[in-house]
Amino acid sequence: MWRPLASGYVRVSTTEQMDDGNSLLAQRRSLEKYAQSQKRELVQLHPDSHSDALPYDKRSRLKAAVRKAEELGCSILVSSPDRLSRNLDVLQRLDLRKTPIWVVDRGRLTRSDLEREIAKAAGDLDQRRQAAVLSWSKHGVLAMVLSSPT
Repeated sequence: MWRPLASGYVRVSTTEQMDDGNSLLAQRRSLEKYAQSQKRELVQLHPDSHSDALPYDKRSRLKAAVRKAEELGCSILVSSPDRLSRNLDVLQRLDLRKTPIWVVDRGRLTRSDLEREIAKAAGDLDQRRQAAVLSWSKHGVLAMVLSSPT
């Protein structure tokens, strides 16, 4: 009996995530359970332990998952959108028509879902920038940068 295929991608970015409910093993089990419930065959699992700070070009395991999905004409399965990435560069490069992404307990990730994730990532980035500026100003770094001759 033919079953749809899926290329799995799991990711942690901190040591804390390795120990909590987002561990690679917990994500793997989640993907396997979902694939079984949806009568999909999980053909390969791509574990990753990189931070979202890395651009798409440096995310070899994610790129391998995308390549495998393209090669087999199947989807990528992730436990949640943030395990895929929170990085604007990465999210903007995903082509959902070419490589569909399925999220455990949510189903297929649509373009509007991805746009929401991109907006969220942009908002997170803006908040991190604001926090950095606040931190710099607390330590006088911002004043030094603004007053230094160019």
